[in-house]
Amino acid sequence: MPDRRHILITGAGGLLGGRLAQLLRKKAHLMLHFHHAPKKLGAENIFYGDLGDSDHVSSLGKLLKPDLIINCAALTDVDLCEREPELSKKINLTAVRLLLDCFPRAKMVHISTDYVFGERDYPGRPDDATGPLNTYGRHKLDAERLVAEASPDNLIVRTNTTYDMTSGNNFFKFVYGSLTAGKKIFGVTDQSSNPISSYSASDLILELINRDAVDLFHIGGQDFISRYDFAVAIARNFGLKSKLVSAKESGDLNRLAPRPRTAGLDCSATERFLKQLMPSIKDDFIRIYRENQTGEA
Repeated sequence: MPDRRHILITGAGGLLGGRLAQLLRKKAHLMLHFHHAPKKLGAENIFYGDLGDSDHVSSLGKLLKPDLIINCAALTDVDLCEREPELSKKINLTAVRLLLDCFPRAKMVHISTDYVFGERDYPGRPDDATGPLNTYGRHKLDAERLVAEASPDNLIVRTNTTYDMTSGNNFFKFVYGSLTAGKKIFGVTDQSSNPISSYSASDLILELINRDAVDLFHIGGQDFISRYDFAVAIARNFGLKSKLVSAKESGDLNRLAPRPRTAGLDCSATERFLKQLMPSIKDDFIRIYRENQTGEA
């Protein structure tokens, strides 16, 4: 990465945005954008507001001149997106268009999702046909198209089931916190993905940036696993009671947004490009354990 590049990270309060900000803090001139004012203000340039509001984005355009935008901002609550499609469109699609229009000279690295794919028997490859089942996936796919059409230098990175122990609302944190408190939970047995920690995902995104990657790449873990088996693995690897985890099928749940049973991403093309394997669940659990013990992953 060129020395001291000016980088705008949107969604800086989320899993990936926050982790990327930590990694880049001493390597770039950072501008961090949050939806709401953060509780703790660092030394970086801090901005907050609604990226779906044209006036707000225009005001950013008068203040900032980023070389690179890492767009982690998204509304990822799939059922909320289904219930409030206009809100989903505003955050997941309109905001992307406004950023592209406002900063046409900046390279955009846009974070997307495996939910751009529909029902299938295998994880999606970058060149596979898409076909999202829900509003969230449709808006994320439309945003991908905007990013790709804006410049051949832009980069789209699809990921899935990103997790760690400390950030926001994520499956690992929910499972770990619930089992630590002795609460019973359930995991779905007929929906699978290949989870990846925020540590590994951020490392891979920066590696793609450092190698001047363009177009579309997939990142995810080596292991394809159901939500139930993932919850049990968390319990067993962190000394918690796996008997607190019960199994359910997706049909037993009254969820608004449909989800593909076989989700996750085929990351083999990214492995060839980077000449490295995607991390295993065991690898990522070790990183999470190490951070919990020492503060360093």
